[in-house]
Formats: sequence, C-alpha cells, structure tokens
Amino acid sequence: AASLGAMSLSFRGGAFNVTIEEDWHPEDADPIAGLQWAGGMRLARLFDDEDVFPDEFWSDATVLELGAGHGLTSLVIAARGARKVCCTDADVTHAKRTVAAHAAAVASLNGAAPTV
Repeated sequence: AASLGAMSLSFRGGAFNVTIEEDWHPEDADPIAGLQWAGGMRLARLFDDEDVFPDEFWSDATVLELGAGHGLTSLVIAARGARKVCCTDADVTHAKRTVAAHAAAVASLNGAAPTV
C-alpha cells in the first residue's frame, strides 16, 4: 500500500478548506480507489462558482452524489447551502473519512454536513 499524502483545497473564497488524504492500494481489485480524481476537483470548483451557481440555487436543494469517491463534491455542495446532501460509492471508506473530518466546518457554514 502506498500513502500518497494530503492534498489541501480551498473553497468559498477561502472560508472552507478541505484536506483529502490519498492512499492507493494497487493490490486491491479497484486500481483507482483512494485517489482524488481531477474531474471531481473540477466539478467541485464548478459548483463552488457563485457566478454559475448562485447561493439561491443550493438553498433548498437535496443532492445525491453517485460515485463520490472521497466526497469532495458533496462537501462543497453542502458548504454552499444545500439542505440535504448524501454521497455514495461502491466503497465509501474514503468518503466517510473525508466527510467526518470536515463535518464540523460544513455545519458551521450551512448547519448540515453530508451523509455517506
């Protein structure tokens, strides 16, 4: 197993910081589990863009994220003000760890952290 270290990302104009702990286990059946996909980071950045998605867009939203990986996009959507966010994946080990580590920060911004 290889621990690849932490990646820190800022959202909400620096008011919300997320740290993703990547680890990779090539011996596992899934050769990409444990890695934060670049597409997931781009999607999180898009959803964090107030010019594209104003706060009102998220204020009463209920969101189900399929294939959440580390849960980054779900965390950003929850921090933006979605009423309820649930993230899922075939293996939710990484999402549970990331969401738990950032639940208090999301709750302080929105009042509701995502569920996994």
